[in-house]
Amino acid sequence: MDYRSRKAAFSLISWLLTAALFSAFTIYTSQGYGLIGGSFIAGAFFMVSFLGRQSLFRRVDDALYRAAFSRGATKLLSQFT
Repeated sequence: MDYRSRKAAFSLISWLLTAALFSAFTIYTSQGYGLIGGSFIAGAFFMVSFLGRQSLFRRVDDALYRAAFSRGATKLLSQFT
């Protein structure tokens, strides 16, 4: 598996997990707070969960990039260009 495939796979998995977590949390919390309260809680959790996903994705992507371009011919080529 190359860098692009790993990045795409991790992106897909992280989006699916974040969406599932957001959906489950929203359904669970909306039951006791009504429409307005549930909307505010869902909005706040949306920001937290998806910004957290983006931050985690950037860190993992940096690690994947360093791992992919730190060995062999790709390291030599990346240093040359």
